[in-house]
Amino acid sequence: MVCIRLATFFIYNYIMNDSIFYTAIEKNHFDNLEVDLPALFRQYPLEQLAAASEPVHKDFFAKIYANQWVPLGLRINFWRAAFNGHQDLSWFENLSEYWSQILRGRPLWGPYDAYFLKNLFRIKFQGSALPDTEDANIHLQAWQRPELLYSLFHLASKPSLPADVRIMQQAMRYVGRNHGLAILEFGCATAPFVYATTRFLDSGKNTYHLADLAMLPFHYGVWRLRSRSDIVPHTLQPENQFLPDFFDPMDLVLCSQVFEHLNKPLEIAKYFHQILKPGGVLVFDFMLTEGTGLDSKQAVEQHSEVLDFIQTHFEVLQGSQLQPGKSVDLCFARKRA
Repeated sequence: MVCIRLATFFIYNYIMNDSIFYTAIEKNHFDNLEVDLPALFRQYPLEQLAAASEPVHKDFFAKIYANQWVPLGLRINFWRAAFNGHQDLSWFENLSEYWSQILRGRPLWGPYDAYFLKNLFRIKFQGSALPDTEDANIHLQAWQRPELLYSLFHLASKPSLPADVRIMQQAMRYVGRNHGLAILEFGCATAPFVYATTRFLDSGKNTYHLADLAMLPFHYGVWRLRSRSDIVPHTLQPENQFLPDFFDPMDLVLCSQVFEHLNKPLEIAKYFHQILKPGGVLVFDFMLTEGTGLDSKQAVEQHSEVLDFIQTHFEVLQGSQLQPGKSVDLCFARKRA
């Protein structure tokens, strides 16, 4: 019986490898695209993308979203209807242009191509994990693997814009104004909060700082905002253990779905306290996980210390209580004087 099974196995593999109907899975420009991220960041540096200030024609939908004379609730509902009804496909048009022109992928013929690739890359993404090491270079490599293309497709097509707008609106209320602000979105990926602000709440007088690892969603996020002259990108470097090397005073810091991935979360919490102006606002959450997948062991180990530090140095204005040993949903906290 064992001999029969072995013979069947070898015959099957011989036929499949030599059949005219068999195609080997190799690197391609569609479902198995592999992006050379160091080369991408060299060819299209973030600083040049942010300094391009390309004029972008506002279409009908963009003009409605930005119209401050229309109540915000109506504009958000209009976006939701246009997005769900596939009338406003700006998310796909942006992604498709980036995919074809920057990543050199084969053209996407419609949003369903993007949905297909998102689901396909999600299957590959399930096995992604951070190695149990404090080596920052290994940490970076884990976030640069080809299957992380899933994050790009997921974040680009995610229907969370209304929630992001409301979070920014509430944060600005706590700051006390919506103009003349220095805003940092840390671990921003595609920069959803800043993107939402520029579409719905922008006064044209803010400065937006974006910070993340040299990963694909971050590159896309800066590229998507390339028409803005008020975007300042910061790439977190492994030689600095991904600790920021800029200390511009900030009015508002956003750090959502980030703490659980950091290899030095306590240092980052202290950094936020250092750069925030007196009365500045921190918007954050911190899931308590098992440190598996792309979550870090250091985040599990330092979870209580981070919460203790924030509890001591900030006043929680809105959100769940900071209890050691429990996950923290989105919170708004003000730096104590």
